[in-house]
Amino acid sequence: MKRLLGPGAPYIFPVGFGGMPLSEIGRPSERESIRVIHSVLDAGVTLFDTSNVYGARDDEIGHNERLFSKALRSWSGTRDHIVIATKGGRWRYKRRWEIDARPSQLRLACEQSLRALGVERIDLYQLNVPDPNVPFEESIGALIKLQSEGKIRWIGIANVDLGQIRIANSIAQITTVQNRLNPFFRESITNLVVEYCSEQQIGFLAYHPVGWMA
Repeated sequence: MKRLLGPGAPYIFPVGFGGMPLSEIGRPSERESIRVIHSVLDAGVTLFDTSNVYGARDDEIGHNERLFSKALRSWSGTRDHIVIATKGGRWRYKRRWEIDARPSQLRLACEQSLRALGVERIDLYQLNVPDPNVPFEESIGALIKLQSEGKIRWIGIANVDLGQIRIANSIAQITTVQNRLNPFFRESITNLVVEYCSEQQIGFLAYHPVGWMA
């Protein structure tokens, strides 16, 4: 029943859990959010998706990551088989998500995520979105350097097209690709992204899989 997350990574439960709704506007209380995460952990889910920008306000960078950290610390189970995936490359400004995937900013975001998660190494660190103002290879190079320094274990990329995946995979070992995929948005299938990931054994992580139109 489990599926390989990607090259060099473990097998995981086939359905992951995205934490964004626990931090955005209309979110539940922290106590209730932790209860939700514990319930999902108890159900056997092993992949959890978060980001440094998940929060209701601009000053809440790391809110969702800190929530997962608290939930894992207070959970009675073992942490060994749990994979936490977070992202860098976006920032909050006036309640908008702005793109900034400069190497210096990715390093800053990674350091902040390490502190928020309370870990010495992030399991899966993903480039949130390519930055049109930064050469794509430079952003990937920043992740490679963070990996070589032991700050992240596996590299992932998100919101990418087939050409970008090929470029990234030619200079780094890409473990995952996270793109939107649901009955309304099937571009990752029609543009052969899913097919390529399958050929390369790169884990494809679909977000909004039940059809959120936003």
